[in-house]
Amino acid sequence: MTALPPVLRPWAAQLSLFPEDLARQLGPHVARLSAALGTLRPRGEAEGGEPQGYDGLSRRGTFDRLLVSEWLWALEAPEELVRRAAFGELSFLKPAFRQPQGARRTVVLLDVGPDQLGLPRIAHLALLVVLARRAEAAGAAFTWGALQTDPAHATHTGLGGTSLLAWLEARSTAPASSRHLAAWGEALSLPRAREDVWLIGSSRLGRLEGAEGMSRVEVSEPMEPGAHRLTVDVRPSARVPRSVVLELPSPDDCLRLLRNPFASNRSPVGLQSRGSDRRIVKFAFAGDGRRVLLFSANGAVEAMAVPHSPRASVPRPRRVQVPPGQTVIAAGWRSSGGLLVLARHNDTYVMHGKVRTREGFQKARYYVMHDSTRPDTASDALPLNLVSWMDPLGGHEQLWLKDGKDRLFFLSPPSSMGTSLMEVEEEGVSAMAVVQSHALCVLRPQGGGT
Repeated sequence: MTALPPVLRPWAAQLSLFPEDLARQLGPHVARLSAALGTLRPRGEAEGGEPQGYDGLSRRGTFDRLLVSEWLWALEAPEELVRRAAFGELSFLKPAFRQPQGARRTVVLLDVGPDQLGLPRIAHLALLVVLARRAEAAGAAFTWGALQTDPAHATHTGLGGTSLLAWLEARSTAPASSRHLAAWGEALSLPRAREDVWLIGSSRLGRLEGAEGMSRVEVSEPMEPGAHRLTVDVRPSARVPRSVVLELPSPDDCLRLLRNPFASNRSPVGLQSRGSDRRIVKFAFAGDGRRVLLFSANGAVEAMAVPHSPRASVPRPRRVQVPPGQTVIAAGWRSSGGLLVLARHNDTYVMHGKVRTREGFQKARYYVMHDSTRPDTASDALPLNLVSWMDPLGGHEQLWLKDGKDRLFFLSPPSSMGTSLMEVEEEGVSAMAVVQSHALCVLRPQGGGT
């Protein structure tokens, strides 16, 4: 990624996973967090290892490794030699050791519980970039995962698009516990390799059993009106804690980082604005909660699928255009597929969308016995929710709707007479929905209870 500012070049390989605009938004957070975490210190001479010659010069050492040129001071100016030794200006040969670099690793465990959902995960994302580059610079392996997941199936090595998407999908309603930490500790042998283990989450992680000696990063969101920032407290196991305040990008960019940080911000091709007659004036969810019903000013009704993921493809909405002179009363989506719209025309009701019967799909019209049993709504109210259920024994599609007076209406199957009866079946119905392809309603208890 050549367009990054020079200060962000060290993390170019990790930031290249993201579109350029998001990389520029995430980059300043990465730089500030990197300064707070510090580098992964290489093993020093005190750690031993097999000697392997010399590796450069050092200002410290024993005099048997003092450079030959420095000994000239002892012959020509002994006082200068003493002064240079006192002020640390002498040069020594730096010994090299054969180090088992493959045994070094950085382990990062991130809390994906309710405490860290939402904006704190943007700090988590920046920390993953920092720690991955930090481990790479020190020649250490990089292993990470979500604390509440199974280590056998959710252990990631390195930083890539697939692993980050899997982490974004990893959410848990359970707070992080000692049981989760113990499972990861056993899977990764953390008690025997605790030199660079990081726990990222809320302050509760520091109170978990087994977290002693581990480095922590505590991410919190200020509970202030209008606050759009995060507080990150870096608590290394062997260094002084540091605190960083991250000013978050715009809400739209935050949403992209949380949903799919790898998608570009290009506008969809062929997107057209709606005309004034097709503007959406009302909307509601279908009975199963998987479709959004859109009601336009010209009487059209559309059913749009609700994607289960920001990366899921969404089919084109199903649309029914109600003719002029008819008023939309109710709409719904059948679980087997198909948009149904009930509209009033004079004293009868017309179903737009054929109803399934034993003989096949048929058109349907309905009438009521008395004006007091009409399910009509006010002009400014939402159309009613229409639910469908297929009777496996009778072979007919059963239709119900609930009006604003908490009455449940049953729409009789289409008949050979041309119109069918729509009548009140129950009163005191507080709710109605479709659960696992079955229509359910909730009745208020008798005797005035709630």
